[in-house]
Order: sequence, then structure tokens, then C-alpha cells
Amino acid sequence: MKIRKNQLVIYYMLLSFFCLIAITPFIWTVLNSLKTNDEIFTRPFSLPIHPKWENFLIAWQRGNLGVYFKNSILVLIPTVVGIILSGCLAGYAFTRLKSKLIDLLFYTFLFGLTIPVQAIIIPLYYNLRSLELVDNLLGVIIPTIGASMPLSIFIMRAFFRGIPQELADAAKIDGCSEVGIFWYIMLPLAKPALSSLVVIFSLATWNDYFLPLVVLTSDANRTLPLGVVRFQGNFSTLYNLVFSMIVLSCIPIIVIYIVFQRQFVQGMAGGALKS
Repeated sequence: MKIRKNQLVIYYMLLSFFCLIAITPFIWTVLNSLKTNDEIFTRPFSLPIHPKWENFLIAWQRGNLGVYFKNSILVLIPTVVGIILSGCLAGYAFTRLKSKLIDLLFYTFLFGLTIPVQAIIIPLYYNLRSLELVDNLLGVIIPTIGASMPLSIFIMRAFFRGIPQELADAAKIDGCSEVGIFWYIMLPLAKPALSSLVVIFSLATWNDYFLPLVVLTSDANRTLPLGVVRFQGNFSTLYNLVFSMIVLSCIPIIVIYIVFQRQFVQGMAGGALKS
């Protein structure tokens, strides 16, 4: 027991150390966002003497953050919903249907994990241009859903395979249809995996820079990462405002993680990422 207690102490000490390493940059960014520009250079690692909360308002107004936030949300919500719908439906179908053709189709989708968007950006851009989706938020939403489908299908198929088949068989004996089995039995049990998808793809979509950079050309359609980079270029010497804008851009994704934290951990621990 004493040896086990010592192991737990070492374990928690290591976790605390790595947690501190992970959150230190964010804490430093928050502290500097509350300082004056001169204070950042003279006292970069200290607490702000008089917190400048107005830095966030100035950064919001000068950085046109209202437009960028709106565009990012308009991209985020339909993208995540589309990814979850496609992942759930396809993952369940690949679990229930048994044939060599279905297995081949699944591995064809799985092959998409090896193809990054950067590798197909040139033909993708020409396709979007022919469909008049350049400088259109749909030009970001549709390719993001397509590029995310392999991973979402992989996660949901693995989770559905972990649910006992006897539950579906019992429901079918009671007269439940295949749609009813999916909607009333499988989907509620898959909440941890769904939360994992929400957190993973919300983070990826919110922080995506490359695809919006290629597709969105006008300032009115830029998403938040593009707006942050533009703001840094225009106010490169006002570091307090730059830090304030970075903090504001992180808030929505932190809120999403806090809301889905428990289900996300359950999904990871329950085998949502196992093959």
C-alpha cells in the first residue's frame, strides 16, 4: 500500500508539472492582455499593476471582431452538425451491414485519413471556383465536412461496435424498426462519442486557417483566425491589443470544451477512439 501511495504521489506530481507547462502560455497571454504596452516590456512576467479591461473592448472594436466571430460561428455550427450527422449515420450503417463490399467501402473512406487538404487544395480550389463558392462560407463548410468524414465515421463505427448487439436484437423482437433502433437506442448510448466529435471538430474548425485563407478573399467573409492575423499585421506594435484579441478568440472553444468535458472524457475512456 505504501509503494502504491508513493506511485500515486509521483503520478500526480508529473501530471501537475505537465499541466503547468500546458497552461503557462495561456496564463501569460491573459496577464499581458491586461497590461499597457510599456508594462509588457518592463514587467512581462508579473501581474498587471492596474488591469486594463478596456483592452478587450478596444481590440473588439478596432479588430472588427464582431464580423469575424459571426463568420466563424456560421462556419462552425453547420460544419459540426454535418460531421456528426454523416459520422453517426455512416458509422451505424458500417456496423450493421455485413458484406465484403461494405468493408471495402469503409476502408476506402478510411484511406481519406491519409490525404490532407493541403495535398488537394489546387483541384479543390478550381472545383469551388466552378461552383461559384470562392469567397463564400459554403466553400469552407462543404470541404471541411468532406475532409472530416473519415475520422468521424471511424470513431462512430468503433463506438457502435462496442454496444452489445443483444440490445438491437431485443428491440427488433419488440417490433422496433431499424430507424427506431438507431434513434431511440444507439444514439442515446453514443452521447460520449458524439461529445468527442463535437470537441474535436469544433476545435479543428474554429482554428482552421489554411482553407479559409485560400477560399475567403474579402474582409467581410473572413473567419476569426484570418482576422487575428490581419489584426496582428495592422497593430504589430500594440502587443496588449494583440494579446487581448487572442484571448477573445479562445473563449468560445474553451466554453465548448467545458460544456462537453465530462462526456468527452467518457467517450475517450469508453473506447471511442479504438478500432
